[in-house]
Amino acid sequence: MSGFKWTLLVLFTAIGTACKHDNGDSLGAKDASVVDATTPRACPSMTFPNCRDGWCIIHAGAFQMGSPPDEWGRDLNSEDSIAVTLTHDFVIEQFELTQLQWSSLGRSPRFGQEDAGPQSVGACSATDCPATNLSWFEAIQFANDLSAKDGRPPCYALNGCAADGGPACGTVGPSTGTVYDCTGYRLPTDAEWEYAARAGTTTAFYSGAITPLDGGWAQCAEDQNLLKIGWYCANSPELFTHEVGLRAPNAWGLYDMSGNALEFSGDPDQGRSKRTPIDPWQAMAPTDDPVSRGGCVFQTSAQERSAERVGATRVTHTYATGFRLARTVLQNEPWTSSALPVPLRATCPPK
Repeated sequence: MSGFKWTLLVLFTAIGTACKHDNGDSLGAKDASVVDATTPRACPSMTFPNCRDGWCIIHAGAFQMGSPPDEWGRDLNSEDSIAVTLTHDFVIEQFELTQLQWSSLGRSPRFGQEDAGPQSVGACSATDCPATNLSWFEAIQFANDLSAKDGRPPCYALNGCAADGGPACGTVGPSTGTVYDCTGYRLPTDAEWEYAARAGTTTAFYSGAITPLDGGWAQCAEDQNLLKIGWYCANSPELFTHEVGLRAPNAWGLYDMSGNALEFSGDPDQGRSKRTPIDPWQAMAPTDDPVSRGGCVFQTSAQERSAERVGATRVTHTYATGFRLARTVLQNEPWTSSALPVPLRATCPPK
């Protein structure tokens, strides 16, 4: 997303005009435990053969990254359509990383309302809520720590790090070759994230096309295709995040790829057009900031599209921003899930 578009979003959020919609699906309670208690927890109606224990394997393939010129709400500066080929299989978390998973490596639960403006906002704190209010550096350090716990190589070489509010580091790069060469845990690349989110679709959402709004991209209104799959301003008027996995997944078994929490990727926001169309990826320079994907509870329908890209910062603890991890699976490798606790929605008995 362009800086101008992001600035306008923050302005709309701060003055309380972007998210005033309410409907029968809204959760009006401000107490996070009440919000969680009133949300249905029925098991999913489908299972996915390529997913287990909260992880899904995504096979190598080609797709059209970005959005077509006629997609309503698209960003003119960062969504040019590019034919991309990914040559490595990878596993990715089926759900956004949860509070319980974050705490399982010795971290304190992370949620809150930093950088959210003067509205009454917050993040749910139950164990299956997404861990948010995190910095990008904290996310990659978590990935390295999980790699160590599982006996895998770290994917990030961190230098000049300080532990003041999180591991802010002077430089960060791949531990070996490119991130695709590392078999430890890492953030998905920008291309991997969109490939996984689309699950073979070419529409604005994996559930279908976006409905144009006469009021422009900053208008908060219902979109029937988005309501099926994501938490955003129209069905989250209190701007709370929600427990993971409560909306419909995509065809590959991934939940919350539109809405709920924004998700850090491993690539910088700058320079997308300069990357190779085969296994695109770019190392983070000391002055680069990462890109986040997927939209969140305080954003509008245009900002929940599969092609939408949001510039983030590396050090700031950002409200409603979390992540999901990925790792490369080598050819003929029997893939395994990590030692992380499994979210409730992934523990349903097979159909």
